[in-house]
Amino acid sequence: MKGFFVIILLNLILLASCTKTVSEIPSYLKVDSVSIATLPNVPSTHGIYGLHVIIENDNRGSWQIPFLMPVLSFGSRTAIITPIVKRNNLSTLLEAYPLYDPISVPVNFVSGMTKDTGFQFQYSSSVTTALNESMELTNNFNPSTSTLVSDQARTGSKSLLMAIDSSNVSLNLVSLYNRPINLSQTKQVYLEFDYYMPEGAFSPSLSYEDAKGTRKNIFFDNFLLPNNGWTHVYWMLTEAVRVNGQPSYTLGLNLTTREGKSNAKVYIDNLRIMEK
Repeated sequence: MKGFFVIILLNLILLASCTKTVSEIPSYLKVDSVSIATLPNVPSTHGIYGLHVIIENDNRGSWQIPFLMPVLSFGSRTAIITPIVKRNNLSTLLEAYPLYDPISVPVNFVSGMTKDTGFQFQYSSSVTTALNESMELTNNFNPSTSTLVSDQARTGSKSLLMAIDSSNVSLNLVSLYNRPINLSQTKQVYLEFDYYMPEGAFSPSLSYEDAKGTRKNIFFDNFLLPNNGWTHVYWMLTEAVRVNGQPSYTLGLNLTTREGKSNAKVYIDNLRIMEK
C-alpha cells in the first residue's frame, strides 16, 4: 500500500508541475500572406519575404512568411508591422523596404487562441515612379533580334522576352537599353520587376555618358539565377546613383548563359524605377 500512495503522490506532483496558468498559455499571431495596395498604373505584385513585429514595447523581431508567432501579451495590443524584403534577391540582405509604410494595427490577443490575419501595405505617399514598363502594348527598350514580346506574363497578357540560343547564334550575352531618365542623388532609388527565367543568368545595369561622350556601364555584383515561377525583385540603385553623381542614367537588362549551357531565356514583367 505504501508504494501505491507514493505513486499517487508522484502523479499529483507531476500534474501540478504541468498545469499552466492562463498567463502562461500563449496566444498566436498567424500570417500566411500579405498584399500591397495598388498605385495608379502600377500592378500590385510584390515579393515581401517576412514581417518585423513589435507588440507595444515588445520587439519580436523578423519572421519569415508564413509564420505562427506565440504572444504572451493579452487583450487589445497595438502591433507595428514592417515588411521585410530581399535586397537584390540575396537571402543574406534582408531589409525593411523603405518604400513601403509600416502599419500600426490593434490586435486582440486571447490566451490559447490563434489570431489568423493578413496585412495590406502601401507605398509611402512620397514615392514617385521614374520609369514604369508594364510590357502590355509597347515599351521603351531598344529593338533587338533577341527580344520578343511574350504571352507569358505575371500580370496582364504580355511580358518582355530575352533569349539566347548559342547553338544557332555565336553569342552568350544580350543587353537591352531603355531611354535615359533623370534620377535623384538625394533620394532612395529602387528598381522593381518580376522575372521568370527557365535558364540563364540575369542582371540589371545602369549606364551614363561621361564628359567626353563615352558610355560608362555600372554593373552589379550578383546575377539572378533560374527559378521555377515568377519572382518579384527589389533592386537597390541608390548607391550607384549617388556614387557616380550623374543626373541621367539609362537602365540596361543583361542576359547571359551559365557555364556549360548554350541557352538562356528570361521573361520580364512589371518593371519600374521608384524614388522616395
